[in-house]
Amino acid sequence: STPLGSVRINMAKWPYNTRRWQRLRKVKLTQDPFCDSCLGLQITKLAGHVDHILAIRQGGDPWQWENLRSLCHSCHTRKTSHVEVHGQDGVPMKGCDVNGMPLDPKHHWNQRKGKIAQG
Repeated sequence: STPLGSVRINMAKWPYNTRRWQRLRKVKLTQDPFCDSCLGLQITKLAGHVDHILAIRQGGDPWQWENLRSLCHSCHTRKTSHVEVHGQDGVPMKGCDVNGMPLDPKHHWNQRKGKIAQG
């Protein structure tokens, strides 16, 4: 069974082992080499993960540039664990950056013209 609101994924269509994903990941990490979440806290930490803001399992587009953000291992693990426990639309991520902006990318202060901000 799948969590509420999630989409069943055909593993044959899972993008992470494709050349297309490897190229997109490389371009994203080259263009945005630092963790978006850490930068919001004025911490400069290299990113090693490209995160889907709206998870693929939740219906997010795996190829949409605006749905991607660079994260360090710690931030990616925290975000992924939060989504697995609470769901994409469940309990909001708590906390804010040094500017007072909420860490939760779905908070209305992080919305830009109806799209999720990149971090």
